[in-house]
Amino acid sequence: MTSTSTTATSTLPAPGIPAPATDAAPGPPPDALDWYAHNWDRARRFAAARLRDTTEAEDVASDVLLRVWARWERIGRPDDPDAYLFRALRNELVTRYRRRDLERRTMDRRPTPSVIDAGPEEHVAHRDEVDRLLEQLAPADRRTVVAHYLEDRSCDDIAQELSLATASVRSRLHRSRRQLAASAVTRQP
Repeated sequence: MTSTSTTATSTLPAPGIPAPATDAAPGPPPDALDWYAHNWDRARRFAAARLRDTTEAEDVASDVLLRVWARWERIGRPDDPDAYLFRALRNELVTRYRRRDLERRTMDRRPTPSVIDAGPEEHVAHRDEVDRLLEQLAPADRRTVVAHYLEDRSCDDIAQELSLATASVRSRLHRSRRQLAASAVTRQP
C-alpha cells in the first residue's frame, strides 16, 4: 500500500531522498533503488575511512544498506533515513572492531606448538608449572578455577556447590585469571 499524499515540511530532505510521508508507510520507499544508489558511495567512503580496506568497506556498506532497507518492512521508514543508515554503519563497524580484537586476543592465548607437540616429559613439566601457578591462588579461588577449567563445569554448577551467587563465581574466575596471567609472565625466562 502506498501513500500518495504529500506534505510540506519546514526542512527539505537531502537530494534523492523523498520527504517522509505523514502516515510513515511501512516498507522501502517507492524510489528505494535511487536511495540505495545515492547512499552506496557515501556509506562505502564512510566505512573505508575507518577500515582502511576498500574491499571490506564495500562489504560493510552493502550489508548495512540491505539490512536497513529490509528493516523498513518491519518498522516503517525512519524519520531521518540518512541518520539511521550512518548509525547502523557505526554500529556495524564497532561490532567488527570488537570481533577482530576478540580474535586477536584469542589467538594470543592459544597454546604454543611446543606445548602441543611436546613429549611426556614436557607435559609433566607443563603440568608441574600449572600446579605451581595454582598454588599461588587462595584456596577458594583455586577450587573455583579447577572446577571451571579443569573439570569443565559451568559457573551455575560451581555457584550451587559453593553456595555462592553466579556473579561471585565469575568474579573469582576473572580475578584468578588476572593473577595467573601476571604470575605466568613474571615466571617466564
